[in-house]
Formats: sequence, C-alpha cells, structure tokens
Amino acid sequence: MRIALSATALAVATSPAALAAPVYESDEAREVVEAMLDAHGGAEAWLEAPAITARFVMWLDSLPVTDERAHYNNWRSYTTQWEPATNRAWANLDAAMLNDVGDTAAHEADAGFDGENFWRGDFAFDDDFQDPTFFLTYFHMGMIALPALTQVDGAILSYQGRAELPYEGGDYDRVTLSYDGETADRTGSFDLYVDPETRLLKGWRHGTTIPALPGDDPIPSDVSDNGPRQTIRIIHRYQTVDGRTLAAAYSTIPPNGEVGGVHLVLDVDFDGPFREDLAQAPVDGD
Repeated sequence: MRIALSATALAVATSPAALAAPVYESDEAREVVEAMLDAHGGAEAWLEAPAITARFVMWLDSLPVTDERAHYNNWRSYTTQWEPATNRAWANLDAAMLNDVGDTAAHEADAGFDGENFWRGDFAFDDDFQDPTFFLTYFHMGMIALPALTQVDGAILSYQGRAELPYEGGDYDRVTLSYDGETADRTGSFDLYVDPETRLLKGWRHGTTIPALPGDDPIPSDVSDNGPRQTIRIIHRYQTVDGRTLAAAYSTIPPNGEVGGVHLVLDVDFDGPFREDLAQAPVDGD
C-alpha cells in the first residue's frame, strides 16, 4: 500500500512559458546560463516537450563507464518521466536488474507528483515536501534536465567566477542556482560548473538542509552546516537526442568523497505521452 498526502493546494504552472521566470543577479550569470541553455538545445526545446522520459542504469563502483557493462546482472535500473507543462512527474526507483538492460522497463511507479501531492511508496510526507521542483531535483529528472530547471519560477542565479570542479579539476564558470521562498527550504542550492569552451554543464554540487527521507541512508551528524547532502555529480559523456544535449554517463560522489554510483542514461524520449496513471498515488489495496 502507498499513502498519498492531502496537500495544501499548489500553484502549478500550466504552460512552459509560465515556468521561465528566473532571477539573474548579474549580467555574468545571465550570460553563462543562457549560453549553457543554448549548448544543451535551448530552454524552449526542453520546456515545450510533451513529456521527458529517461531510464538510468546504476552500479556502485568507480570502474570505467562503458555501455557493455550495462548487461551485468547485479546492476539496478530506474525510470523517471516529467511533464514540463504541468510539473507532474513519476519515478520507478527500485526496479531490480534482470539478465539484460532491455528487461528492466518500469511496470509501475513508486514515487510521483500528480500536480498537488507528492508521494513515495508507503511513506507519508507532510505538506513541507509538496513541491514539484523538490521532486524533480531529488528524484533523478534533475540529473539530465538541470539546465532547464534553471528556468523554473522562483529560480535565482548568481555567478561565482571561475572554479575547479571538485574531484575533477579544470577551470569552469561556477553559477549558484537557488530558489526563493519555501522551495529553497526543500530543494536547497546547486553550484553549476559550466565548461567555458563548450558551454556544456560539466558537473554540479547539490547541497540541501533537508533531513534524510525515509528509505535513505542516515545523514552523518558531523556534516557541514552548508548542507548535509553536499553531493557532487560529474558528467563523463554526453548524448544528443532530438537536438537536446544531455548526460549519457555521470558519477555521483557523496560527502565521504568516494564514488557512490556511476550511471548510464538510456532510452531518452521527448515525445511522450505522459503516463498520467503513474503520477497518481495508488489507492489502498493497489
């Protein structure tokens, strides 16, 4: 059984154009972010897509990122979908790996945002978590759509100068993405590292002060006050699908500094249709 919440009503955007209302705190921030968006295919191409779907394959080590490794039996696969026009989304987070990546299509969702309620499995969340941006950034869609999520209503973008990407090195334009109002309390902030030559997003640091969600590992008590979940993600390879450039493979490095997961991004689709049934929380007995 999964429990949906009776949430406070949210003002959810009803058109892609309504999403595009960021605040740029400097001309440098606007220049870097707009160039990044162009390099990834343009904000309109992302936000006007009927639905964005992607399947991720993850393994918990730091071995080389190769497509051939996607056929090992001990990996995990998960799927997520986002409808930009409404912010509705769902994720299948716990699909077990079978003998081949092709056997791991999602049969149901175990987390979703239906436009009003955020739900995950049997866990009930209070109204503080009823936020579409939180869902998208926390449950995987942000891993490929983060450039587009700079354009959602309430986004604040600040240029921080050049900096090294942690655990990777190099010299990148660093832009902080945060959110105003209550969304900031849930979603936290991102440091985006943009390649000054290609203008592509190379990696990001995600820091949030939310507690661990049910099912997550406990957060150590000695983690920095800057955010208990200071996670680094580094893109290793890119792919272009229907004119949009996004990660093909990336790694996740949690606060302990060790590679926490390497991910392939597969079966990306921008045409939908959106699976409205999977965004809805199952009723008792389903």
